[in-house]
Amino acid sequence: MSLDLWVSCFCHGEPHPAPTAGLRAPFDPLVLRTEPGCLVLGLPGDQESLLFIDTTAATATGFTLNRPVRDPALWRALFSALQHTGRVLVVPGEVPPLIGVADTVPHLPADLVESLGPPVVVTDGLAIRHWVENA
Repeated sequence: MSLDLWVSCFCHGEPHPAPTAGLRAPFDPLVLRTEPGCLVLGLPGDQESLLFIDTTAATATGFTLNRPVRDPALWRALFSALQHTGRVLVVPGEVPPLIGVADTVPHLPADLVESLGPPVVVTDGLAIRHWVENA
């Protein structure tokens, strides 16, 4: 599917840099190649998704996942990336903010919650895919 998903890191309502290596780590087994500012993720059937993150920076406040494919490995990696307090997934459409741990709720910016609604704690990668596909 051709869309962008955004993962952002927050602490007490403010953008919060996290180690780039930690943000990208769940996706590392899927990396076909690294390009400037982008990891090309390879999945079965010659499918590719793009993870936009500054791979040269020590920290980042999030990343963009472009063209997520249906393969469960991608969604497991995305779920794994959300398993840290303060990380939130924003999906275009009528989708609430998706979080991997309930401890994230107080760290989200009030305006994000006001705009998108109360966050939903997802339990696995397939739950994320369900939200995205039904947006």
